[in-house]
This record gives sequence, structure tokens and C-alpha cells, in this order.
Amino acid sequence: TVPCAPPVPADCFVDESGCTSVAAGVSCNLTCLSPYSGNATKASCPLKNIDPHGMLNWTAPTCKCPEPATAPTGYVKGATGWDCHDDYEGAAELICPPNASCQP
Repeated sequence: TVPCAPPVPADCFVDESGCTSVAAGVSCNLTCLSPYSGNATKASCPLKNIDPHGMLNWTAPTCKCPEPATAPTGYVKGATGWDCHDDYEGAAELICPPNASCQP
């Protein structure tokens, strides 16, 4: 048997550094890159893997944006999350698309 090929993350949020060379029958953890947060997920290499290019079986963790240090204009942090300030309307949503350097 041979190790599996490392996972190819779909975005900048996932830290796959713990899964670069996973032996057949072994698993590893995928975590969120800082400053994102979320629960780690497992990736596993099939027990009888004979393909050096064989991929790990994995699911990316759900990574969340870091909370802003101060509320942006038009927003207020409520008990259950972000809301629009009284003088604004719409649906508040915490998003943080990464830049070219994978930073929010």
C-alpha cells in the first residue's frame, strides 16, 4: 500500500498541512486557517490504497469569519448575531471573502 495524495482545498479557509502524507488506513485532521474558526473534520486514506495519486476521502470543515473588532457603519451586534442599525434596512450577513493572500 502507499500513502494518499494530499487534499486540494476548495478555498483559502482550510488548513490541510496535517494531511500531506497520510498512510493507507490512517486519517488526519483538516482545520480552519487562522483567523477563521470552525470544527475540524477528518480525512482518511483507504485501507488498501495502491494508487500514489489516490485522493483522501474528506469533507472540508465549515469555517466562519472572525468577528469584526468594531461594528461597521450601518450594523449593530445583537444577542443573536448581526442586525442592521435602526436607520438602515435589509438583512445583515457576516461574510469575509479572502483577498489574493487568503486573508479576510
